[in-house]
Amino acid sequence: MDKKSTQKLLLQYIYGEMSASQNLFIEELLQTDANLKAQHDALNASQLQLPKFRLYPPKKTLQSILSYSRTEVCA
Repeated sequence: MDKKSTQKLLLQYIYGEMSASQNLFIEELLQTDANLKAQHDALNASQLQLPKFRLYPPKKTLQSILSYSRTEVCA
């Protein structure tokens, strides 16, 4: 596996974007491959340092979308 695809798989694992069987596979690899475990730990530490925030659209934007859907889409 090349470095780019390895990092992609690890990021999918860290963000919970894998199936249960894929998770088990990655977890087994992490237990047996010290280099992979080190990469995982570094990526996980980086992810934990990212700011925690959620983006919500302004209430006016939501109202505009709902209004449009009532008049244009449902008509």
